[in-house]
Amino acid sequence: MAFLAEHPLPVVREALNRLRENTLRGNAVTDVALLRRLVLKQCVFGVDRSPMGAEIATLSLWLASFVPGLSLAYLDRNVVVGNSLIGVAGADTVVREGTLQADALRSATAEASEAAARLADIDDLTPADVKASRAADLEARQATEGLERLFDLWTAEGFGLKGARGHVETHGPDVVSGANGHNGQALVQHSAELARAHAFLHWPLQFPRVFSRDRPGFDVVVGNPPWEEVVVEELSHYGLHRPGLHGFSAEERDAAVGDLLAERPDLSVQMDAQRERARAERVALASGEYESTKGDPDLYKYFCQRYRALVRAGGAIGVVLPRGAFVNQGSEGFRDWLFTQTTARRVDFLLNRKLWMFETHPQYGVALVAVWQSQPAADHRIQIAGVADSPEAWADQSSSPGILLAPNLFGTGWMTPRLRSQREADVLAKLRIGSPFPLGAGRRWQCFPVRELDETNDAKLWRNASEGRPLWKGESFDRYDPHGAEARACPPSEEVLKKVRKPRPGSSSLLADSTPVRERKQAVRAELERARVAFRDVSRSDDSRTVRACLVPTEVFLTNKAPYLAFMDGDEQTQAACLGIMNSLAFDWQARRFVEMNLNFFILEALTVPDLDDQDFSKIAQAAARLSAVDERWADFAAAIGVECGPLPEEERSRLLIDIDARLAQAWQLAEADLETILEDFTTDAVPPAYRQALLNRVEELA
Repeated sequence: MAFLAEHPLPVVREALNRLRENTLRGNAVTDVALLRRLVLKQCVFGVDRSPMGAEIATLSLWLASFVPGLSLAYLDRNVVVGNSLIGVAGADTVVREGTLQADALRSATAEASEAAARLADIDDLTPADVKASRAADLEARQATEGLERLFDLWTAEGFGLKGARGHVETHGPDVVSGANGHNGQALVQHSAELARAHAFLHWPLQFPRVFSRDRPGFDVVVGNPPWEEVVVEELSHYGLHRPGLHGFSAEERDAAVGDLLAERPDLSVQMDAQRERARAERVALASGEYESTKGDPDLYKYFCQRYRALVRAGGAIGVVLPRGAFVNQGSEGFRDWLFTQTTARRVDFLLNRKLWMFETHPQYGVALVAVWQSQPAADHRIQIAGVADSPEAWADQSSSPGILLAPNLFGTGWMTPRLRSQREADVLAKLRIGSPFPLGAGRRWQCFPVRELDETNDAKLWRNASEGRPLWKGESFDRYDPHGAEARACPPSEEVLKKVRKPRPGSSSLLADSTPVRERKQAVRAELERARVAFRDVSRSDDSRTVRACLVPTEVFLTNKAPYLAFMDGDEQTQAACLGIMNSLAFDWQARRFVEMNLNFFILEALTVPDLDDQDFSKIAQAAARLSAVDERWADFAAAIGVECGPLPEEERSRLLIDIDARLAQAWQLAEADLETILEDFTTDAVPPAYRQALLNRVEELA
């Protein structure tokens, strides 16, 4: 109401007075209550795939806008049932300008828009008004029936209806008119069945007033999309019918599911049907209006693209996304649009520790995004803030200015760092000076990551095996600690050896364009004959250490949770120097700015290593080699670098670690205040006070 006081709008004031005259309490009803009702019908729209969800949303809006004496507003046009992702968002995707379909589109949407405008202007003061709203809604739907057939047909080809889009091209006007064209009736009927089964939603038809105006689209898009993949998980499906299933052991879970299926055999059929539906929708999404996405088929990736299509030029977007949307490779397209084609105002990062935000996703990082759909100015900087992990921390963060980030602080593909202060931004700026990780310190190496055996898909190759080579996963080692826990036996069968040799290794790495497949295959073969640098894939930014790398002995297989590095022509000194950098405090701190739940290849390859001189490179390699050569399994490796092999006294181990950290701090030109900022990120259990002081002393000595 403060806005109306400063900006008198006669039409709005007239509407408020008209509503007040029909209430039971007259002047006792506040302008706020009346305006809420007016805005609700005129401006607020929503979509839910679940009919029950749509009903609950409508009920919530009714309660929020209820005014004594007035009928409940007609909201069937405001909250609709449908799949936000399946269907047409932009009419120009289906209808080319200059065709008869384009003429039909303009005519039908204009008619529907006029009916929708009349619907919005009806005050719903009485039951008769509500009836008039319903009639106007029906008129709008009838105006777009033909276009709905056309859009259904185009969408249905993504679900396997061959020839549907060709029929749209050649017989579009007939489909719109209802004649359906030559032999088209069966196609139209089939597409209508698919539309009902998968809840097709065509945005220009559902909201004709929004998409038929100049600069079409919504003024504001607000959303909190699902974060799961377009899949049906067996455990989640059965867990709906057997509470507590997620907390059972594997043996208890199998027994519980068996008992459940004995009682309800139909649940297995239901799950198969849901999986088939999910499979069909994955295929449809890939063939619709979306750019291809890399990585897992997470729903939020498609929603990010949908937001781009739905907001009008000059409009705003405010959405809740997983933190992964700002670091995952599959969301590169979204980030590129966000940071280069819009004026991204602010991104807040939060941590759902102790479930203070959501009842699910414990420990998940969350991003709150505010964007204006307008081309950014040349000197525009994005405000980044985070990471609040409690209501109190969020109250402080939301009321404070964010950090203005320059483009050089972002990683490859606009990977967005998580920073809590300007001090951290300044430290990160120093750590981003150097060479990309795959190209090595001072371009001294070329390497690419390799996943050897898949924990899930290849499990049949070692299941029930009692003999074979040790099979290590991430938990089988720590920093310079090849303890081998959780190892299983994996027979070196011909099938296993064929998999580990990799037919096209490094095909998605940064080296793929500059190195032939043949040479990358040779690099993998060479690694299989010697100790390898492996690192843990599963890792969080708030773990005691995020980067955990180790020299794995020969004759050991690795799962995808323990990827290793293949070096192009790299010797043992190269391996050791790389290992030393990866396990250092400064490199770990840099990784923590980007890692969410995994240290994946995309993130690792986007990190930076310093350009070392010959002396520091050699000293770091020797120290890392000595830390790694803990017994005779690494005798050849130790001999190649010229260091001793065997157990290390704790005092000597600490001295070597400190020397590596100090030399890298010098190479990155980190001041004492920078190191203190870095150390704040680690607990005293991870980095004891004595180590911290010794590190500062060693940096001073080297200086």
